[in-house]
Amino acid sequence: MKKSTRSSKSTKSTSKRVLVFEQSATAVVRAMGKKDYDFDQTKKVMTHLKAGLGDSTLRIQLSAGRLGERGLPAKLTADQWSQVEKLAGAKASEEKSAAKK
Repeated sequence: MKKSTRSSKSTKSTSKRVLVFEQSATAVVRAMGKKDYDFDQTKKVMTHLKAGLGDSTLRIQLSAGRLGERGLPAKLTADQWSQVEKLAGAKASEEKSAAKK
């Protein structure tokens, strides 16, 4: 009789959902995209919060937030947005308006 090669442990999903502000990190990135944060600002915030998202994931989710695709963006509180703004530096809309002047 052959021995089973399977582990006796229960079969749980190995995917790990990264949470930022107790919400999906990708949903937070989509929310940042919706508010016109750029890639560099988003990467800075996610790196500081140790989200561990890849560059391609950031780009895709930022675009999805701008276009309203791939799920709902995170609903962040005013305090959470102020933390994001502080970590990101200047808001994207402020940078764009300063560039036009």
